[in-house]
Amino acid sequence: MPIDFPNSPTLGQTYIYNGQTYQWNNTSWRLVRTSAVGPTGPTGPTGPASSVVGPTGSTGPTGATGAASTVQGPTGPTGATGSFQITPWTLYTPVWYTSGTAATIGNGTLTGRYQSIGATIVGEIRLQFGSTTNRGTGTYRFSLPTNGVAENYQPMGQVVVRDEGPGNVFFGTAMFNNNNTDRVELWMHSQNATIVEGLPMAADTPMVFSTNDKILVYFQYESLLG
Repeated sequence: MPIDFPNSPTLGQTYIYNGQTYQWNNTSWRLVRTSAVGPTGPTGPTGPASSVVGPTGSTGPTGATGAASTVQGPTGPTGATGSFQITPWTLYTPVWYTSGTAATIGNGTLTGRYQSIGATIVGEIRLQFGSTTNRGTGTYRFSLPTNGVAENYQPMGQVVVRDEGPGNVFFGTAMFNNNNTDRVELWMHSQNATIVEGLPMAADTPMVFSTNDKILVYFQYESLLG
């Protein structure tokens, strides 16, 4: 039995007859499918991962800055306790300075020692004149074991002078002066003024030094660290 196709079909028009689809190609009807489409088959296994990395994309624009946070973070742990070192007494040999002619110790003795308590330096200087000691001239100064944190006329200790002949004792002040932070300058207290005044210690102040006379200095100051 012939198939009764539509009259005057248009290009691409389809016609189904007995489950088969026909399509008009502008010349004749052609069979394009002879059976119904079956169900979708199962998904196949995943193929191996590719080792090829694609190119990095361009960086996007920077986002707007967010509002400042008002939340305070927790307090951090307390740091370790710092060390406070106390050193044993250490000997050193002071340098004897004068503002005039240089002094020399000769057969006398000049010694010093000090101790560090954190940044604080505590120490003493002992000078005993000998028969060949040259007293020099000018103001007496002695070097310190370290540089100090100081300014001019800043007191940092005491000085005692012993005149062994008559047995007299004189008192004075040890200070930083003359823009020197590495040495102590010695000043003697006046015995005559109504209010105690000071004079720089020298070869003839508070008296003319001679054999066995002593200068004893005690000092304490802040060491210049670093």
